[in-house]
Amino acid sequence: MLRLNLEHLNISRNEFIEKLDARRIAASVHFIPIHLHAYYRDKYGHQPHDFPVAHREYHRIISLPLHPGMNEQDVDDVIEAAIDIALKHSVRPAPQRAFPETHLPETQAAHTNGGLPSASTNALGNSGQLLKAKRTARSVVHRAFDTICTATGLVILSPLFLVIAAAISCEDGGPIFYSQSRVGKGLRKFRLLKFRSMVPNSAGGSALTAPDDPRITRVGRFLRKYKLDELPQLVNVVKGEMQLVGARPELESYVECFHAEYEVLLQDRPGITDLATLTFRNEDKMFQAGPLEEQYVAQILPRKLKLSLKYSQARTFLSDLEILIRTIFGLKSPAVNMTAEKV
Repeated sequence: MLRLNLEHLNISRNEFIEKLDARRIAASVHFIPIHLHAYYRDKYGHQPHDFPVAHREYHRIISLPLHPGMNEQDVDDVIEAAIDIALKHSVRPAPQRAFPETHLPETQAAHTNGGLPSASTNALGNSGQLLKAKRTARSVVHRAFDTICTATGLVILSPLFLVIAAAISCEDGGPIFYSQSRVGKGLRKFRLLKFRSMVPNSAGGSALTAPDDPRITRVGRFLRKYKLDELPQLVNVVKGEMQLVGARPELESYVECFHAEYEVLLQDRPGITDLATLTFRNEDKMFQAGPLEEQYVAQILPRKLKLSLKYSQARTFLSDLEILIRTIFGLKSPAVNMTAEKV
């Protein structure tokens, strides 16, 4: 429950709810007083002045979607959004009121200052700063973990990089690496790196590949089988464009098809692997005869997005570690009842 101090805000309760809804937070009116129920109003003739406190609080109190089943990140997001809206629409209280409202007891009034329960305008600012500091600290720790693990991985895997580079170069003499524009954090574009697994100058064809795609080289087929072509994305992680665990970055054309979903997922950096990546590890084998693009957009990608969104809402440091371990050792997805079926 959230009680708004309307004297300190320049928006109404309904406008506050609309602004929360715009941030995908489903707030609602907390209660409807008896005099606004048609039955009691018509039978007993109740008017707002008969229940002044109830009528006043009806226009102030809203319900927030907070419950014990939510994770810490979701709770932080709801509270931070409410604080941010309150701060953006706060105003200085007038020095005097020509028509003062019914006063609450002094002790109760002290707890309703500043637009939120038990918080003054200064306290709101402090709470917002604390939440932002908490999230920043969590992000810094996460980023440090990714950077340390990635840098270590690059050093350990450097001999393998040299072997793969030599194999690609010896097969056809073409470029070793392949880069492609993908959509990253904040819907900003970046260049995704991979070991080249197709014949040179094949970028003009379909972005999707079936298992028997003639563009795939012999070395490329081996790299794709064991996902070794993805290793250069460790460089993307070091550069801060990606993280180890997160929703896979997609082409702009696919992001435009599912803009609402990616707007949520790409509030954070895309990743090398996640729950959807494990579940659809052998995605190319799911295609049937017919246009690959239609199958991917209509059937495969929506299911991948559903898994990515679900995981992003419940992820923890330990679950990320499990995803990484399963990815490294080629283990099956931990998702129960979410196994990828052929489309």
